[in-house]
Amino acid sequence: MAKISQSLSFTFRVGQASNQYCKVNLEVSEVDTELPLDAQLEKVDNTLDVIWKHMRERIDTQIDEVLKEQESD
Repeated sequence: MAKISQSLSFTFRVGQASNQYCKVNLEVSEVDTELPLDAQLEKVDNTLDVIWKHMRERIDTQIDEVLKEQESD
């Protein structure tokens, strides 16, 4: 039973300084190639929607804090 994984990541600059970056990684692993992919990926989609919403809220909050600190400097 072969299992595969796929990942996606992106890095973006969040501040004016050269070392202020944020990196987001998403990975789907243990996808069984012998089972229907659609059913497995449907579960992944639902879970990723919840995780992405949570991560985005946290990241947005942290970016706002970094930007506010820069404005006060």
